Amino acid sequence: MVRIIHTADLHLEKRLDSSSYPSEYAQSRRKEVWETFYNMLLFAEKENVDLFLISGDLFESEFFGLRDFYRLKSIFSKFPDLKILVITGNHDYYSNKSLYNNVVFPNNVHLFKSDKVSFKDYRKLNTRVYGISWIKEFYEDFKLPEFNLDKSYKNILMIHSDIINQSRYMHINYDELKTLGFDYIALGHIHKYTKIDDRIFYPGCPEPMDFGEDGERGFILTEIDYDIKSEFIPFSKRKFLINKIKIDKDDEEVDLINAIKALNTEVDFHRIVIEGIANENFYNKINHILESFKHDFYYLEYINNSSYLDADYMKRIESDIFIKSFIQILRDSDADQKIKDMAIDKGLKLLAGDFSEIKYR
Repeated sequence: MVRIIHTADLHLEKRLDSSSYPSEYAQSRRKEVWETFYNMLLFAEKENVDLFLISGDLFESEFFGLRDFYRLKSIFSKFPDLKILVITGNHDYYSNKSLYNNVVFPNNVHLFKSDKVSFKDYRKLNTRVYGISWIKEFYEDFKLPEFNLDKSYKNILMIHSDIINQSRYMHINYDELKTLGFDYIALGHIHKYTKIDDRIFYPGCPEPMDFGEDGERGFILTEIDYDIKSEFIPFSKRKFLINKIKIDKDDEEVDLINAIKALNTEVDFHRIVIEGIANENFYNKINHILESFKHDFYYLEYINNSSYLDADYMKRIESDIFIKSFIQILRDSDADQKIKDMAIDKGLKLLAGDFSEIKYR
């Protein structure tokens, strides 16, 4: 049996200037990515992992200096018994000008330097690892090379490729990829954990960088024996979480406060999105309530997409049989709750004379 950790897209030293959060958080994020990388290696050592696969974009070439390379080398050297394999991606591609040429990695690290077929054998593990690295910025019309697999080995392919979208990022057709005969294909490039099939995976990025990478992040732990067992391991220090809070005309301050208090505030990046229609008095307090919670979160930003019904219209709702019937009919329908909420929201706006969302043809 061979035990593998499959990771990719760490983007060490990535600048986060366009992120929605302030620069001090960006600086902490860069530091924490290094910490998570080191902790993954510690995890691999503790769990007796044989192979540690890094499927491209280990770092950002534009910002990764020689000092960073020596730091990387120092980290690798602390795990001499762990076999580490690295391919390059579009953000750290190998070239004559690459800093990869300035540093010699420890003997336990194997760097693939070509976009042609090459492999590394581990005879004691009865395993052969193939790696295809990037040597230029784009691959518009990439063609998979021919692989003459020796089936007496467990065969693994590492490739940083977009198999989901037709793009210039080394796009490969899934049907072509799955017929190659590999026991496991360790992909990189897509930042969200994605199981393509039982043998082909994207691990996603182990640490998220912004709200475009919300939810759990981690790596894949795989065991290859007579069959294959793969498990996604959540591992990031922090998550980016988008929390949608739906309000309606009957809600008051305490309802929003309780919804916010129910969130885990101490560790993660939170974005709260307020939706729905409030009564006018409550609506005027929403932003103030959200601002008052900022010190309770590690990081909090918010978007208030709610609207309000003025006091006179609220009185009309309470007395208007037609409007009350309209709301009740929708609430009693078999439609999805999200659709019912949206229908009530838009219907009340129209009845209040708000035609801003009507699109004419």
